[in-house]
Amino acid sequence: MLLRAENLILHLEFQTDPDPELPFRMADYCLRLYRRYPDQQLRQLVIYLRKTRSERVYQTSFQRGGPARGLTTRLTARSKPTDLESTAAQARAFAGRDS
Repeated sequence: MLLRAENLILHLEFQTDPDPELPFRMADYCLRLYRRYPDQQLRQLVIYLRKTRSERVYQTSFQRGGPARGLTTRLTARSKPTDLESTAAQARAFAGRDS
């Protein structure tokens, strides 16, 4: 679900259970949103609908094999607040665009 304000896009993702593919999907959504709205701030939030003991709900980045090239995303309402102000900058760096 996407909610847009004047300078902010809020991306809400609802999950019933932790999914090992979720960090990749959130990074993909982040890059797609950045391409479409490069001047907008982006906040991503995953809301888990069931209780779980899985550590995956605290994962805040996507990392592919090899050197770390991840995007920080907020994956659970219960985790500590993460610095998503840098999401757009990270997306630019990840996509090879510095500004």
